[in-house]
Amino acid sequence: MFKPTIKRFSSFIGLTALLGITALLAYAAVFFPATTQPIGYVGQPTLSNYNVTSGLEKIYRGMFNNFDWSGQFSCYPVSATGYVNLASPCFTSGAGSPLDIQAASGVRMIGTLSDATTPAGVEFITTGLTTTQQTALGGTANINWIRGTSLSPTGLRARTTVLGDIIHSRPYYWSDAANNNTNPTVFVGANDGMLHAFNATTGTERWAYVPSMLISASKMAMLPSASYTHDYFVDGSMAIGNVPSTGTTPVLVDELLEHRGRGLRLVLVVLEDEAHLHLLVADLD
Repeated sequence: MFKPTIKRFSSFIGLTALLGITALLAYAAVFFPATTQPIGYVGQPTLSNYNVTSGLEKIYRGMFNNFDWSGQFSCYPVSATGYVNLASPCFTSGAGSPLDIQAASGVRMIGTLSDATTPAGVEFITTGLTTTQQTALGGTANINWIRGTSLSPTGLRARTTVLGDIIHSRPYYWSDAANNNTNPTVFVGANDGMLHAFNATTGTERWAYVPSMLISASKMAMLPSASYTHDYFVDGSMAIGNVPSTGTTPVLVDELLEHRGRGLRLVLVVLEDEAHLHLLVADLD
């Protein structure tokens, strides 16, 4: 029987939107052999609004490239008649994307849960992780590869983009209606082991989260290997809604992680004050 254990922590991760996140991470049978199709997507695109008559709406899509298992997060404008203008993307996707620029500059905010005696929210960097987690990930070079500081470091897997392949995970647009739609965000999972939160307007990554169970199971350590064989990480369907909270309207997101019929659940709850974003996490494994 599935018996979850709960570990809670709070941390500070910068973000300009008030959010609450719940990610449902469940290993399931793989639906689609991505190795048989060089490039494409399986998860459906999503619209900022399904009523497109304003002429201001956008469509968002995740993609994969099985030559190096890199991914793309793309956005295109949609006309009032429903025409998708593929010739004029909202921002650069693929190589040179906002995420690639952030990663090369070392300014990504990636969080996870430590495996210390008293678990705590930490940044996914060498100095933030415990010694056990650093070892499970294969050391500093692997950690930096996962963070994307280099696309082709010596001895490790080369890739076109920092973003991992997006196959089954469908992008989910959150309008941030509680804050007058000032900070719309698109959530999407990828097979780089992260749940990503992208700025829906600029394409920059607001933050990303690495489920700690992927670290302890040594799954993440496989990603940088030059002999990497594709696997599935945070790659499933997603749902979203409001979490009841006094004086705030956080967001609830369920994200499915697929692989080999095993089930795990990760719960993220994020509340922001004027200066920081407080991340509360419960890992259930």
